[in-house]
Amino acid sequence: MAQVFVRPSRAAWASALGLLATTCAGGEPPRAPSAESAEEPSWCEALTAALGGERAGLRCLPVPNALVTGAFGPRDRPGRSDLVSACFGGDEGAAARLRLTSRSTADVRLELTRRRSLDADGRLDLAFLGPWAPALSARAATRAAATVRVELRDAELRVLSSAGEALGLALRAAPPAGDAERALEPCVAALCDVRQGLVYTVRTLAAVPVITVELDSGSMAGLELTGGAAGVRASVESKDARRVVLTAQEKLNVAAEVAPAAAALASAGTCAALAARRGRRELIQDLHELTASLLARRGLERVPRVVASWRERLRSSEAVEPGSVPDLLVALEALEAAARALAPEGAREACTARAIVERALTSPAAEGPLHATVVEALGPLHAALGGVANAAELQCADAWWFADDDADGFGDPARRLRAAVPPAGHVPNSLDCFDRNAEARPGQQQRFEQHRGDGSFDYDCDGQQTPEDAVVAGGCQSLTTFGVPTRCWAEAGWIDAPPACGAVGRRLEACATHLLSCEPDPTARATQRCR
Repeated sequence: MAQVFVRPSRAAWASALGLLATTCAGGEPPRAPSAESAEEPSWCEALTAALGGERAGLRCLPVPNALVTGAFGPRDRPGRSDLVSACFGGDEGAAARLRLTSRSTADVRLELTRRRSLDADGRLDLAFLGPWAPALSARAATRAAATVRVELRDAELRVLSSAGEALGLALRAAPPAGDAERALEPCVAALCDVRQGLVYTVRTLAAVPVITVELDSGSMAGLELTGGAAGVRASVESKDARRVVLTAQEKLNVAAEVAPAAAALASAGTCAALAARRGRRELIQDLHELTASLLARRGLERVPRVVASWRERLRSSEAVEPGSVPDLLVALEALEAAARALAPEGAREACTARAIVERALTSPAAEGPLHATVVEALGPLHAALGGVANAAELQCADAWWFADDDADGFGDPARRLRAAVPPAGHVPNSLDCFDRNAEARPGQQQRFEQHRGDGSFDYDCDGQQTPEDAVVAGGCQSLTTFGVPTRCWAEAGWIDAPPACGAVGRRLEACATHLLSCEPDPTARATQRCR
């Protein structure tokens, strides 16, 4: 048994693609059926009958493989695009969630039989099947008769059951402003737009078309194949070479069912996900624009109008992700209150507005998908309202914080600022009396011989310079017997007068017996220490 594998030439493929485009667009293929087949059922009529009279929604494809599962387009060109290339940018990995299932079917029994004659050149044109079928050239008698049989083998249904869900999952997972978003959003928007009326291929019937040609006389010797939309394998299957079997190289889609894309995507929630994604992007932009206007004290009058519009939109579950709605309603209330507080003569409302902003910043929905955006937008607004409250000395004004340069825990009363949280290098008290020396602080118990740095010895911040010792010496005292000193001691202290803080003075510290009297020891010198 001889076998020949025939692959279409580049020109044949170009011709086939041209035929495919013509057929999918509703035009007539250029290879017209012969006159002797005018009254006989065509390929599609026979296939439709085999499918049970168009039951189950399947329609014959005049050119097999003209549509593949997942193709979409307008009704007159349903194979214009495909989901992988149009929605996922050709990324097969990103499109992995598209679930295609196949199952064998024994319901299709196509057996189309025709009688035909070879032309004067020994050529048999199988165009009556459609532009996809090849033509045969063989060494046979002129006008030799032939029987042509067509059947389908190994039929299976290929069903795309997850297009809407897969697109929705991919859309929700796509990072903002990334390549995936740029491919997915326009594609999903077109599929969800009922005005465009796009359809997509829900399922296809795939099978191997097999054409058997048997001559009444003559031979298929020197067999050649031309034309055709797909490669075929040719097998001469009789000893006298009268019968040839043409088998498609692979399974071809011979029928398809299309369905409205908008309905399928809406049912899967994908259109709602698209609306929420776009709504989130618009809301983020509006939040930042409104906050910038408020901080600049411009366009305050438009804030209530924009906020009212968003409240209306948030009543629809498609405006943004449902989990973000409570968070956003508080944020919108905060924007309105801030607009009133930042308007001329509106400072008295700063405390109320600031409290609402704080509620939005600490919302229980802190894990919500938009909370980070709310914090980013309203954070500077909270600070601005704090500034208004501080300037007006309102009840909610921030606490005073005092500079503590020497890090002794006590602040300089001359240098203060208001803040909601402790600024670096500041403390909540103003008890320091000299903030450039950590030894000068309330409660200091030590005394020092050197001034603290500004000429003062007030180290304990009590407003006074207290010397360690201000006692003046009382001289030498003694006990005598018969006029002779038996014991001497000194009433210690400063001689003459106490010296000033940090000054050196003479001190009487001890006395000793000297001959018949008590005399002071050599005079000691000491520095007056103070605090």
